Amino acid sequence: MNQYAYIIFYIIFIAVGALVGGKLIAPRLKRKYGAEEAAKKSPLVRGISAFQFGAILFIVFLMGLRIGADRRVFDSLGTVGLAALVITIATLGFSLLFVYLVRRFMGFDKLGVRYKAVKDRGRNDD
Repeated sequence: MNQYAYIIFYIIFIAVGALVGGKLIAPRLKRKYGAEEAAKKSPLVRGISAFQFGAILFIVFLMGLRIGADRRVFDSLGTVGLAALVITIATLGFSLLFVYLVRRFMGFDKLGVRYKAVKDRGRNDD
């Protein structure tokens, strides 16, 4: 299998997961817990979230092992170290800024709840 076949496999895997989650699992969780509480109260969602976090930590650990095992990386740290640090900080900063701006543009608060839904809920409670 060549490199592009792996990428296509990953894209298909992500798309199938999104379809299953969005069309089969999410509606059931929304009916059971409510649209705003499903992500916080569902044991399934919390379990998946914990698994994803653990998987990301494991992948980062493996990347660190692979980088640490490469002698060329240590030999070139003095030359590319500062540039890599600046690029990393800039990437992180702009990623956070972009996510913040897109969430504000789409009308989500920091918990992922739409502003309009919060206003509508407050109006219906009266």
